[in-house]
Amino acid sequence: MPYHHLTEKERYVIEHLIIHGLSYREIGRRLNRHHTTISREVKRNWKGLGRYWHIHTQVEAERTKSRARHWRKLKNKRLYNYVIKRITVGA
Repeated sequence: MPYHHLTEKERYVIEHLIIHGLSYREIGRRLNRHHTTISREVKRNWKGLGRYWHIHTQVEAERTKSRARHWRKLKNKRLYNYVIKRITVGA
């Protein structure tokens, strides 16, 4: 089953349904998402703000999505040098 990121509109709806006291299961039913998706989203983005804020969450999601994933590999100099060495020897 393919994974689709939550949209800004879905995050807005999640925030307001939480304010109205709906359960994660009910929010999931209304958004046609699994309740654990809703639960993980809220837990991941609660972060001491006192509640779930869709605007803050959307900004964080866009920032995370745009950040390159390969930076961890570049920080590991031993791994980086090994890969460069193997590439140049093979060429």
